[in-house]
Amino acid sequence: MTQKKTLFPWWIFIVCCFISMIGFGLIVNTIGLFFGPISNEFGVGRAQVALMTTFQNAAAAIALLFAGKIMAKSNLRWLLTACFALISISMMSLAFANNLLHFYLAWTIIGICQPIAITLSIPVLLSKWFNQKLGTVMGISLAFSALGGTIFNPIIAEVIKQFGWRGGFVREAMLIGLILVPLAISINPEPTTQHPAYG
Repeated sequence: MTQKKTLFPWWIFIVCCFISMIGFGLIVNTIGLFFGPISNEFGVGRAQVALMTTFQNAAAAIALLFAGKIMAKSNLRWLLTACFALISISMMSLAFANNLLHFYLAWTIIGICQPIAITLSIPVLLSKWFNQKLGTVMGISLAFSALGGTIFNPIIAEVIKQFGWRGGFVREAMLIGLILVPLAISINPEPTTQHPAYG
């Protein structure tokens, strides 16, 4: 029982580090790598391609207004699982996109899921599971977003070079689906008598 009490909050911390690294580092930081290849294939300007991030950010801003209430009333395990699954499916669908409207719709869906899955999930989960060391674990987990950008930018750039932008989206979708979805399923949304908070 003592071992469980000590270790489970740290498992939540590890999950949050992966959410930060893949969520911010992959989904948010690498999108610019796709603008040029997509622009060339569809014969449109980069500004038209980059408009998908405008839809993403606008959707995220609107969703952020309601995300806190939704998270408070829902089971975080299944809410995060559903959001990461939707992000993965939307990303995978872009491998079959034939027009820019597909990109705008897919990134709007990603933007709606983003506040819950990425922006708020880390502080919400850590604040439930840590008392004394909250500032420390929050800072470390959020630092993984920069690490993720450092790691994934050259990797995705090389993937796009070797397999094209469609292959890049497939591999990003697989990372999200095969890592973040199972991690979301593995969490306990909040401490229990069996797994109390740290500190």
